[in-house]
Amino acid sequence: MQVKPSKHFEKLLDLLHQLNDVDTQEHNIYLDLFNSGSKYCTYNFLNDISWFNNDLTPYFEDQFVEFAGEGDGSSFCLWFYPDLVGEPPVVYIGSDYEFITIAPSMEDFICLKIQSQEPYFFEKKPKEIWEKLYIDKEDVPEIYNDVMKLKKVASTVIESFRDRKSILKDFKKHPKFHKWVKKVEKKDEELQAEKN
Repeated sequence: MQVKPSKHFEKLLDLLHQLNDVDTQEHNIYLDLFNSGSKYCTYNFLNDISWFNNDLTPYFEDQFVEFAGEGDGSSFCLWFYPDLVGEPPVVYIGSDYEFITIAPSMEDFICLKIQSQEPYFFEKKPKEIWEKLYIDKEDVPEIYNDVMKLKKVASTVIESFRDRKSILKDFKKHPKFHKWVKKVEKKDEELQAEKN
């Protein structure tokens, strides 16, 4: 299965680059995005020796497109699983073995980044990953102004800005990424046992 992100994804990725540059006082959404050459690449997670002992691509059809990383080797990817309908979810492949679905789609990922506190990628439940950002025009004007500024930039690409609560409900549309990784690890262990 060969995958290619949609044109909308490319627009959203350009938007993320713009949002990274927005000057904010208290609440920015900075990500370590790819800047040289292509802004994203295919990531062969199933054949990555830093995670598995064997090439698992013959056993699973899943594909990944990486669009951001962190200095410790963690990756932000779109996950194209075989029975996917609609937009792929965004998953986090953390260097400390965090394997998490962090947004139902790229558009939702941007909305959550703007409306939530910095995500806690060691959590499993979406509500705990994306804790509510306290925004109050009177009490916390700096954060309120930052969010309004980020939303204004995002509105150039995202027509309907979804609220955090409705996005959190939509996580159920996709399989749990950490559970899928456990299946992959089990297959890897079986193949390794056959070799020994």
